[in-house]
Amino acid sequence: MNSVLHSFDIAFPLELRHRKKPLRSEWITQGINMSSKKMRFLNMIKKQPNLTEDAKIHIAKYKIIYRRVLREAKRRENDKYILHANHKSKAVWQIINKETGRTSSNKQDIKITGNSEEITNPENVAELFNSYFITISEELLKKNGNRIPNSVNHHLKITESTNTMFLFPVTENEVEKVAKGLRINYRQELMKYLIIW
Repeated sequence: MNSVLHSFDIAFPLELRHRKKPLRSEWITQGINMSSKKMRFLNMIKKQPNLTEDAKIHIAKYKIIYRRVLREAKRRENDKYILHANHKSKAVWQIINKETGRTSSNKQDIKITGNSEEITNPENVAELFNSYFITISEELLKKNGNRIPNSVNHHLKITESTNTMFLFPVTENEVEKVAKGLRINYRQELMKYLIIW
């Protein structure tokens, strides 16, 4: 038996895995937990063959209300998370990835060889890429005698067109003035997003 167990341990070594904590679950309140239990109970009752029409209608209505409450609670929590985040774009993408089930790859696993040494620190890797892209343009210009190739130059030519549209930068005051001119419900929505971003 010891031989079998020894072979089993070699073939199937024990691995410790750490479960990732969810991004946030503060939106799941005690009331939502109770509603969830009731929803599970109602789903179990729904499978009964002798269920009355009134009971079916009641279960369907409860399900609609339950889903609406879940959506609203999750939306409010996401809005609060974005509002209080230091990096709003990052917070938005965290929420999108969580909702779509995508997991971000661990950036600590990055390895790159530069100047005959292995670099694993993400900041040093980013700095190496940055310096490469800064110097590569200068090297390409030197190779071409400080001239842009004709194929690229052709695309850079600007021709006049009557269908061209030009956009100029706007100030916060201009956006606020336009927002105040909108109807009240649109204005509130716009101001909400301006505060978030």
